[in-house]
Amino acid sequence: MLLHPHFDTVGDLVIVAPDGDHMVGFRIQSWTLGSSCAKFAFLGKKKLRTECYKVKEPAHDVHAFLLFLVSDCTTLQLDVVQCAAVYRLIHLWGGKGYLFTVLTGYVYANANRLVGALGARPPRMGITVLLRLAADVRGTELWALFIAHLRNGHWRDVANPTTMTAKEISEIGPSAYRALIFLATFGDPTRLWSGIETCTVGRDNAGAFYILRITSTGQIMYSDNSL
Repeated sequence: MLLHPHFDTVGDLVIVAPDGDHMVGFRIQSWTLGSSCAKFAFLGKKKLRTECYKVKEPAHDVHAFLLFLVSDCTTLQLDVVQCAAVYRLIHLWGGKGYLFTVLTGYVYANANRLVGALGARPPRMGITVLLRLAADVRGTELWALFIAHLRNGHWRDVANPTTMTAKEISEIGPSAYRALIFLATFGDPTRLWSGIETCTVGRDNAGAFYILRITSTGQIMYSDNSL
């Protein structure tokens, strides 16, 4: 086992996580995890000697979560995949409510950078992770930036919901997939994305996410309070 270079110096606990055929260790203060996540609440007081605790979550995800936990969010540079990993581990490890709040604020503050980093031709996985993250953190700004790329002619092939596999649909989640289907077909169903030029997204007074399209004969709205 090798210690990760970002977490190899200070701490009385080593979290050990799989990385392919190898194991990676992350040295950290036990109280940092114990005070933030129910999964590690048993750790209690500072240890007299370094202890190891093995987890099944991938080292990439653990690295992102620990960076999020110990870093100054004003300088932290996570990407979309790392933000999604942080969300998963907050959920899986019983993270306290403030962690969700901080992550939501982080995604909001970094939305332009997160989406821009995907580029004009991201892999399908980049789109599925982005849309799942948008659903998980109720990221209206991520949806707005996603639609802006579609308007510019980017991402239309890779974001095509009619060519997604069952696994990709599952990764996005049912709510985000329904919204994606609406975006793709609410103009002319025979021409995908034909209505994308005249749609906006937002939240109503009750906080429900909506997609709105204004037409010459009125308006078409899609609403989902789970997004």
